Amino acid sequence: MAVTETVAIVASGAVGAWIFGGAGLRAFGLVATFSGIVVASQGNAWGMLAFATGVAMWLIGHCHFALRHRFWKSALAQSIVARVPLAPNPAADCRVRT
Repeated sequence: MAVTETVAIVASGAVGAWIFGGAGLRAFGLVATFSGIVVASQGNAWGMLAFATGVAMWLIGHCHFALRHRFWKSALAQSIVARVPLAPNPAADCRVRT
């Protein structure tokens, strides 16, 4: 593979992640959260890991959206990020659009 092909693949992946990253993380985070709840309710401890991973993906997806669009998609995500003292607030001057 030539260098230009590698650069083109990496650039298209970066553009795709920038455009679809927030929505993808939020959607897959919700799926992982609910599947984790279902698995944990059946007595499997791996469900808690899936639940925690899903919540983290959902929150990171909202942070990505806030960085990209300069407003929060969810008031819950904004309040979680604002209340965590050591986490950098990626969009401190953003507001929730209603």
